[in-house]
Amino acid sequence: VMIDTGYPVMQQQILSSLAALGLDPKRICAILHSHGHYDHIGNTQFFAAQGGARTYISRADNEIVNGTLDLSWARELGEETLPFFNCDILVEDGDVFTFGSTRVRCLLTPGHTDGVLSFLITLPSGTVAAMHGGIGRNSMAAKFLQSYGLSLDCRERFREGLHRLADEHVDLVLGNHPHVLQPREIYNGAEIIYSLGNFLFGGSRTCENATIVYRFTLEITDGKITKHTSEIIPCYCYDELWQPCPMEDFAEKQAVMAFMNGRRDKPF
Repeated sequence: VMIDTGYPVMQQQILSSLAALGLDPKRICAILHSHGHYDHIGNTQFFAAQGGARTYISRADNEIVNGTLDLSWARELGEETLPFFNCDILVEDGDVFTFGSTRVRCLLTPGHTDGVLSFLITLPSGTVAAMHGGIGRNSMAAKFLQSYGLSLDCRERFREGLHRLADEHVDLVLGNHPHVLQPREIYNGAEIIYSLGNFLFGGSRTCENATIVYRFTLEITDGKITKHTSEIIPCYCYDELWQPCPMEDFAEKQAVMAFMNGRRDKPF
């Protein structure tokens, strides 16, 4: 099962990565889409053709991939529009799919697009991994929404979706690309880190490029979690190294922490 297919230019990189893992693209039986943006559907038709994989997306975002709605972000990314297509399975909120011994429950968590899907993946061991399908706020910016005549209420629906996921029991959270650092929130005892920023995305060492490393430590005794602690480590992401580097300046670190705790509008 493949989740999202990346930019078209990533096709060879994805094939090389699959080969390195000993995985044959012809054995992909299903392609799940978190949402319908260009950078998540760029190789779908290619990989679906390899072994006849069925494609899945929410009903709302199928209207993006089939061209009914011009909201693919191809224009904003400076790319040519992809050939339109319809996915095989239009997913509804709460749908459950079983692939072998793995169970995937799909929850609608709109905001980034109207049809963002988040996945709760139950493995044969009983471990539950979860992935939010779209946490980037670029498509929730007022300028973008107004340019397409869209409502600003997607921001509130985004937050509601995060709260909904926080109420689910999961053992592992799989990250998604956020690009921009966002504050944290405590909801029903659960710490929500809305975005880690450009954790591994390269950029210049500027004040706007503040990011964090989030360290979460579990103590397990007799198979049960007995204690957990968290730590935020303010960082920059250096251009040439493409890796997070901890901040050393005390005032800069304090600015990031104040932002993460909702006491500043910006992390710099």
